[in-house]
Amino acid sequence: TLGAPKAGLSAELDALAAYVSSLTTVPASPYKNADGSLTSSAQAGRALFNANGCASCHSGLAFTDSASGALHDIGTLTIASGQRLGEMLTGIDTPTLKGVWATAPYLHDGSAPTLKAAIQAHAALSFSEDEYTQLVGFMNQIDENTAPAPPTAPMISITNPDSDISLTQGDPYLITANVIAENTTVSRVEFYNYEFLINTFTNAPYTLQGSTSNIAPGIYSVSAKAYDDQGALIASSEAVEITVIASNNQPPTVSITTPASDTTLIQGDPYLITATANNSDGTITKVELYNYDVLISTLTEAPYSIQGATDDIAPGQYSITATAYDDQGGVFTSDPVVITIEAP
Repeated sequence: TLGAPKAGLSAELDALAAYVSSLTTVPASPYKNADGSLTSSAQAGRALFNANGCASCHSGLAFTDSASGALHDIGTLTIASGQRLGEMLTGIDTPTLKGVWATAPYLHDGSAPTLKAAIQAHAALSFSEDEYTQLVGFMNQIDENTAPAPPTAPMISITNPDSDISLTQGDPYLITANVIAENTTVSRVEFYNYEFLINTFTNAPYTLQGSTSNIAPGIYSVSAKAYDDQGALIASSEAVEITVIASNNQPPTVSITTPASDTTLIQGDPYLITATANNSDGTITKVELYNYDVLISTLTEAPYSIQGATDDIAPGQYSITATAYDDQGGVFTSDPVVITIEAP
């Protein structure tokens, strides 16, 4: 980081640090009314901003929760996003929205040329064209004189699945809880099946995932509870009903045959990743390749392979797995293969 630890290393770095340190205020938005108030469209956008929980990340006077150290993935992180502390990125620091009208392009990789595109990149959000116009209008008018969104009471909800579902024994499951707790430190989130505790998480993302292969057929009522740093219960979710149906299906098998585990490549080398999948009582419908829990590719026909060059892949360690799906809902995940990419 810039600042005292780097002071004196070079005149250019010192000048850059001085410039960054001077960026303490944002000029008045040119999109506001002449008297400095929000336009009527921006006021409607602010209502949408508050109603959709945008302030859970873009919060406070600075319109960011960056000071809390929270990291978020809005659905834009990929294998090419790089690493942090030698591991895959789990999230990105929330940018301030102050003066955002003047800071295009947007997102951590600059892939969103407009504010509308940046909003659309949020996988959990969807709006009509009029609503996008109103939201962009509000964001274009956020400056030093824009009051933050009012605090809301803590709440927790099951966001995946977002309604009752049925799974066939052997299907994968993914259960995710989302917590909105402004000015409150969340110490843990607990998942329950009826009144029975399933698992406890102390850090986001609050996600349960796995296979239903070893889960008995039946009806499961899954809910979540959030607790603050004093151990007090602050929010409970509505339950989602998950029905697991018995299956006689033999799940598929899959393994990564190329490369061998603990392979080392030099950045710029070509890579080839091949998985072999079989199913004794049906057909393979697809094979998914993952780096840790980040989907790399979905393949629907053999050979289940991807290849390319490592030029744009950051040096580091990658853990590759393959998940095979059959035509009767069976799922199986391979053992991981570790690939290390080193700088030339």
